[in-house]
Amino acid sequence: FLDNIVEETLLLVKESAAKKMLTIDDSGYKNYKVFMDVDMMNSVFRNLIINAIKFTPQNGKITISTEEKKNFVEVKIQDTGVGMSKELIESLYKRLKVTSKPGTLGEKGVGIGLALSYEFIIKNGGDLKIDSKIGKGTSFVFTIPLNP
Repeated sequence: FLDNIVEETLLLVKESAAKKMLTIDDSGYKNYKVFMDVDMMNSVFRNLIINAIKFTPQNGKITISTEEKKNFVEVKIQDTGVGMSKELIESLYKRLKVTSKPGTLGEKGVGIGLALSYEFIIKNGGDLKIDSKIGKGTSFVFTIPLNP
């Protein structure tokens, strides 16, 4: 079930989000029974939500939602952050080296979280789409197979 992963992740990031006065809206989230490697999906959720917090300025918003699509669950993590360039998104899809950049309050990272998340999603039979506009935010939409 997705519930445990989302709840654990939100507990883990609660303090970081509060420091930046960010709103995390998970009202569009519904629980689904999915077919996944739990450790990999924990890492995916953690990485994507931590990145959303890292690159969203103070008083911003992060939205988590799910929707059933055929044999998959579509998970959407959307932020009102600084956005990503098309080149950065393309380098992720091409599995090129992704470099780290500091967050809106100077938060540090090593630059492998997104690439690792993408690999884990693919290994679990899903896909990842990234829609981003510089200065407007980023939307990560990934799929996870429903439990057969």
